[in-house]
Amino acid sequence: MEEVKDPTRYTEMLAHLTTAVSFYCYARTWWDGAGVDAASWWKDASGCVRHQVLVTGETWTPKVPREVLNETVSSDMLDSVLSQFEKLGGGELKSHYTRSACINYDAWFGAKREGQQDPHWILIVGGFPDDPRALALQRDVLDRCPMLSVN
Repeated sequence: MEEVKDPTRYTEMLAHLTTAVSFYCYARTWWDGAGVDAASWWKDASGCVRHQVLVTGETWTPKVPREVLNETVSSDMLDSVLSQFEKLGGGELKSHYTRSACINYDAWFGAKREGQQDPHWILIVGGFPDDPRALALQRDVLDRCPMLSVN
């Protein structure tokens, strides 16, 4: 089985992250990638900063995400989410490959600062983080993007 290094392979709608100058992303991949809910903030090579939210909801049948938000935002907004990622210890987290809860999604966190060669991606298999830092990161994103909250 091929190792998945980031959630961009699950939907072309996250492809912008592979060429972004800097970004922050939270993605929830349902049932091994059949669906994707994601929030991303990124700066492209032209200096444009955007915020996008994608939603499929829980699905075991492959589905293209629905874009519920795609807007231009300030550089300060991107700096804010990246700073919060760092403040909450996201840069120190390692991926967790052991499913600690019986839920149907995996959670991804990714961050890249301008000038950084490779992004830092964290995978939480089972989506439920044991580490309080990862739980705080998840809560922060869900507070910023309530349309991603799982009912």
